[in-house]
Amino acid sequence: MNVTQAHGVALLATTNNPHSAILEVLSRCYEQGARNIVVEFSGGGDEGCVDDIHITDADSAPIELGVGHYEIYGDLSTNIDYFIERNVDWNWVDNTGGGGRLSIDLETTNIYVSGYTYEVETHEVDGCSLDVEDLVGVEI
Repeated sequence: MNVTQAHGVALLATTNNPHSAILEVLSRCYEQGARNIVVEFSGGGDEGCVDDIHITDADSAPIELGVGHYEIYGDLSTNIDYFIERNVDWNWVDNTGGGGRLSIDLETTNIYVSGYTYEVETHEVDGCSLDVEDLVGVEI
C-alpha cells in the first residue's frame, strides 16, 4: 500500500511539489509498518539539526524498519531536515536557538509541529549585569 495513494495525498506527490521527496520516503516507511514518526530538532549559533527520529507502529510500539532501513533513515533524516527548514517559521537556529518536535501521523497524514526558542535578557543588579535565559514556547 502506498501512503500517498491510500490516504488522499496523491495530488501532493508530484514532481512539481517540493515535498514529493519526503512523501516518497514516508510512503516507504508506511510500507515497512510505520504509522507515526516523531522528529526532535534543535539548534543555536546559526546551525540546526535533527536530533532524533522515533518511528512507531499502529500500537505505538517502536519499530525498526526492515530491508534498506539504513537508506530509509538517511533519506528520512535528510528530507525531514529540508521540510523543517522550509516550514518552521520561528527562528530556532540563530543566536541562542531553540528547537521543536514534528509529529507525522501516517494514517491521517496530519503533521503537528511544536517548538520553542531561547531568549536572553540582561538585567542590571547593583552595578552587575545578569543574563537570564528564558524558554519561550511556540505552538503551531
